[in-house]
Amino acid sequence: LSLSLSLSLSLSLGVSLGLSRSLSLGLRVVVSGLPMKNCYVPVRRPRPGAGAEAKAAREARRHALATQERAAPRGELGVVADASGSAFYECAGTKVICTVRPRQTSHQSFSSQGRLATDVRIVTAEPIDPTAQRTDEERQLSRFAKDALEASIQLARLPKMLVEVHAIVLQRGGAAASAVVNAAALALADAGLEMYGLTPSCTLAYIEAEGAGERGTIVVDPTLAEEELAHAVLAVALLSTTKAATQVLCTGTLSADALVEGLELAARSCDATLEKLRKILIAALEAQSS
Repeated sequence: LSLSLSLSLSLSLGVSLGLSRSLSLGLRVVVSGLPMKNCYVPVRRPRPGAGAEAKAAREARRHALATQERAAPRGELGVVADASGSAFYECAGTKVICTVRPRQTSHQSFSSQGRLATDVRIVTAEPIDPTAQRTDEERQLSRFAKDALEASIQLARLPKMLVEVHAIVLQRGGAAASAVVNAAALALADAGLEMYGLTPSCTLAYIEAEGAGERGTIVVDPTLAEEELAHAVLAVALLSTTKAATQVLCTGTLSADALVEGLELAARSCDATLEKLRKILIAALEAQSS
């Protein structure tokens, strides 16, 4: 029985990801959200020539990816007038608009610490219904964003407050989880909330080598086509002040060495993303002052 497993890894890392190779991993395995009991999945016989066609299709996609131009990430603040903070962020073909709206909770009991709520929706051909059930991908993106951002906000200074973060994926390309977190980090900064730091995020795609014995490649912030070609995708978010991982999401199968190599590359990539986020914030401040 061949199962596709989505692993959500909660990592306890030190100040520098590259200093220690000993990781404390907590694994949560989800198999289609249903208990596996007396399941039988028939194996379909491959038709003649299917393997050659699949190989040709993979080679064609590799050639297209190697020749395409990659647009630089870009962002903008204050795109929604009636929100306390808002931002637009585009990366790897994914376009996200995010709003932040802090409000007092209606609970009668006093809460000495604020709470964070995230809601991510993906635009499709159908109009977005806020009351409709979220898809599995939307729930995964919402959970990833909440866990990544919660450590960056000083919620202890916001008693009886609920910080609502709403993100809409206008165009679903690659690195969607990282694009949502980066857009939300910009929107939180635009809202003027007290924070411990920004939470830059990046996504890595592990693509196997074409020939036997060759070393595969790791693509930073891959496009959707590159994600489909990869055998594993790793999304990481860091807190800028401590360089500690606030959330890690791995989809696919990775060895321990490949995971450590990816985390070290992700730390460097998040530093580069942090500089881009800072430039966006500085440009917005300069535009306001001029």
